Amino acid sequence: MWMDGLGLYTGDPSPSLSSAAATMGHDHESEAQQQQHKLTENGKDHPKEDSPKKEEENCSASDHFTKFNPDQYLQSFYKSAGEDLAMQVVLFFLPGILYRLPKRIESMLDLGAGPTVYLPIACRDRVVTIYTSDYAPANRQSLQQWCEQRHSFDWTKVCTWISNIEATHETAEVMQQKARDKVRAILDVNVHACPVVRNVDWKKDESVEVPEQFDMNN
Repeated sequence: MWMDGLGLYTGDPSPSLSSAAATMGHDHESEAQQQQHKLTENGKDHPKEDSPKKEEENCSASDHFTKFNPDQYLQSFYKSAGEDLAMQVVLFFLPGILYRLPKRIESMLDLGAGPTVYLPIACRDRVVTIYTSDYAPANRQSLQQWCEQRHSFDWTKVCTWISNIEATHETAEVMQQKARDKVRAILDVNVHACPVVRNVDWKKDESVEVPEQFDMNN
């Protein structure tokens, strides 16, 4: 779905917005089984790794507003792109999907990003203005910490995975800084409310003008 001329609507696998429509390769469980033996890294077969069983927190959808733990989520699913098959598939297909889009996109809204920033990183060279968002306050705080370079989570392995698929030689630091420079605001959103965008939590600076409404077109 597109907005603001040509922006992107996406949904992170984060349970904080579990009912949001998932696009841009977030819904590839069936493909994951088919692609498991095909995924490669640096041109070499990427063997399936034994990893500790992830600790899952059982929360109702409403509880995620206050109980969702972004740090635990990032450590469980993004610490290493090779430790979780679903994340491998997302990161494997994302650059290819973006490659089919126009080379210049004026603005993009990552709707329901959770605490993740891999989409702005992947779109760093294609999108002029990026807005990111989530329902849970903890996730929006996590996004702000990343924007302000205060976040403790290391996105290097995710950046390396993306750069390998892109066949680029940019460092993780350069990739992230390019993405940070494009992120203009963090929005408080609720896909079950109208309007969906409820508030602006953070802006890059006071001169940033956030659209009051994002127009979505198929």
